[in-house]
Amino acid sequence: MSHWTNIFPGAIIGSGVLDEGVAALPEPSVTVLALTPGAYWKLNDPFSGAPNAIDHSVGGNDGTAENLEGADYQIVGPNIGGLIPQGMNFSGVDEAVGVPVAASIYNDTSFTITAWFKANALSAVATIYSEGENDNTNLYILLRLNSTGELQFGVRARTGQQVLLSTVTQYDDDVWHYVEATRITNSTWRLRVDGGDEQILLTQGLLTQLSTIDHMAIGVFRRNIDTGPMIGQITEVPTWPTGQSIVDMDSIYAAGGGT
Repeated sequence: MSHWTNIFPGAIIGSGVLDEGVAALPEPSVTVLALTPGAYWKLNDPFSGAPNAIDHSVGGNDGTAENLEGADYQIVGPNIGGLIPQGMNFSGVDEAVGVPVAASIYNDTSFTITAWFKANALSAVATIYSEGENDNTNLYILLRLNSTGELQFGVRARTGQQVLLSTVTQYDDDVWHYVEATRITNSTWRLRVDGGDEQILLTQGLLTQLSTIDHMAIGVFRRNIDTGPMIGQITEVPTWPTGQSIVDMDSIYAAGGGT
């Protein structure tokens, strides 16, 4: 176990603890629904002949798959522990899943986003999930891998206030990983990978209102200009409009075979 400090130019400094661990593969689970997410895109639905990304929660916030074809659906990974994941494949060009802007998803003062992802040998930024304004690239909530494979959870307000948490470990290793990003309160932030194998906790003063959100997407930073497209696979993406507990979020990881 080693203690570390993360520094990002222009952002707040966060510190955390890094443990050794091995990620497992996800499976669709009733565990997520028992925690009543505001939205739950499994991304493992069969291709229906039309773009689809069904919200499996009661929220009804179905997404629209953009530039994803039948071959990109139900991607099957290697079998580990009897768990065979299915998700969507993103080639790093222009694929995305656009999701509706809804109160059951969006809350800029407290929220949780989780996902399973797999990426390999990145050379550019790869977005897992984003919220923001299409006409203002400086305003966002963002979960991504940077060009060298570290996971980053960033939030930037219209005022220019910014928080960015970044892992030490590189996760573009062609292995499935589970990531959780949470704003617990106005001033407390958390980024955890694989059930706490790596964890960053940060306390920062009040971040002001982000202003109007008109964009939410999986697999791309900005849908209108295809910035930061994901290259790899994503599956099992629930969100909550309130910050969730570590115990509950780790139960999702365990349900997917994580140890």
